[in-house]
Amino acid sequence: KSVSGALPFDPPALWRRRAMADKALELLSPAGDRERLLMALHYGADAVYLAGRRFGMRAAAVNFDDEQLRRAVRYAHERGVKVHVTCNTLPREDELKELHDNGRIKNIANLAASVIKGYGRLDHKINFVQSLRSKEDEIAKHSLNVAMLSAMITHKLNVKLSDQNETVTAALVHGVGRLDVPDEIRKKDVKTDDDKKIIYECKKRGESIIDAAFLSTPAIGRIVSQSTRMLNAFDKGEEYNIKKTVVGAKVLALARVFDNMTAMSDAGEPSSEVSAIRYLMEHDDFFDPDMIQALIDSINLLTPGTSVELTNGDKGLVITENRSNVLEPIILSFADNTIIDLGQKMIYGDLAIKDIMKTMDNRNVIDRDALKRAGINL
Repeated sequence: KSVSGALPFDPPALWRRRAMADKALELLSPAGDRERLLMALHYGADAVYLAGRRFGMRAAAVNFDDEQLRRAVRYAHERGVKVHVTCNTLPREDELKELHDNGRIKNIANLAASVIKGYGRLDHKINFVQSLRSKEDEIAKHSLNVAMLSAMITHKLNVKLSDQNETVTAALVHGVGRLDVPDEIRKKDVKTDDDKKIIYECKKRGESIIDAAFLSTPAIGRIVSQSTRMLNAFDKGEEYNIKKTVVGAKVLALARVFDNMTAMSDAGEPSSEVSAIRYLMEHDDFFDPDMIQALIDSINLLTPGTSVELTNGDKGLVITENRSNVLEPIILSFADNTIIDLGQKMIYGDLAIKDIMKTMDNRNVIDRDALKRAGINL
């Protein structure tokens, strides 16, 4: 019996695969609804992963209600297919809304612990890859990304666990005030000065919500409010006393800027991680150089194999990282196959990386004759 009736196909190939005694690989497939589950089994999946409607993280998936989930698991198990039920343990906007509407924070401590466990103890760099965000989920995704970045930065800075936990918690909830921003303003790609003023006022109201929710740990509200004031002064070009700002607030402000710059959305083209790092370095009067370095030490930037564009218009390939200055690696030039060590200022002067290449354009000339000899016709 299928999830909702008889299965219309039962291919022999599926059973042959089940009969294989030793399989080096397992074919795992997503199954966001009944149709996808049936197709995954039809094409020989060894295992599937799916979610219920209350705890799924894939916004585009239909997912299963409780009864459908029981039937789906039973159906897959009867055919020798393993089922992984996924559970979102990280924040979604409805959790921020719960804090906003009711002042409840019962899950925040667990969420912070999950982020720290996953990102606040890493002994290696990660690829910080942004996912596309919409107007509907941007607040939750921004909060999560900022929390991850904050966990990694505080770890590299050897911040005490209690302070790290307060910083990550502040990152998770700092966007709660933005839930009050009117939809007509949230949906605008370009914000006017009046819009920015309204957004700032909403953020300040959010700080009051955070202060009330975290009465026993006032440092969390302090981190959020100081980071917001710091960034507001930065945006306006005003002076700000950085020395009186707590470490957590400075980390949070840096993480907020980096995520906003590199975020993928329909509002416009994001900056590359390299451009964002350079931007932070250029404003080291606001952003602590040690914290910027902690971020650099946490994520992969100009790793070997990265294609880049140089300030002289040439393009090249990173072949060796520069551990003392991540923005000055050794490059293989596409123009003449020469090796350029951007750290050798006496030789190459002001030559630098302009940005990461976003396309394959102009890397080299295609040898059409070689392609034809290989049986490929363009």
